[in-house]
Amino acid sequence: FFYLAGEDEKIPYEIKINSHQPEASAEVYLLGSSKKLNWKKDGDGFKINIPESVREAPPSSYVWTFKISKLKT
Repeated sequence: FFYLAGEDEKIPYEIKINSHQPEASAEVYLLGSSKKLNWKKDGDGFKINIPESVREAPPSSYVWTFKISKLKT
């Protein structure tokens, strides 16, 4: 998944994805960062928490791409 930033937008504390959910054992990463991100189910989707250390130095200022290891089918 990717999130395209608006002009002068900073990476948010939390990103919600409504389209589906990862499997319970899935791992979520922001590409360009080695830090595993915490996530939780939220309705039919899920929320990804972005820690301050990643928000202060994101790998890109324009787009943030997330790798999710296992998605429910």
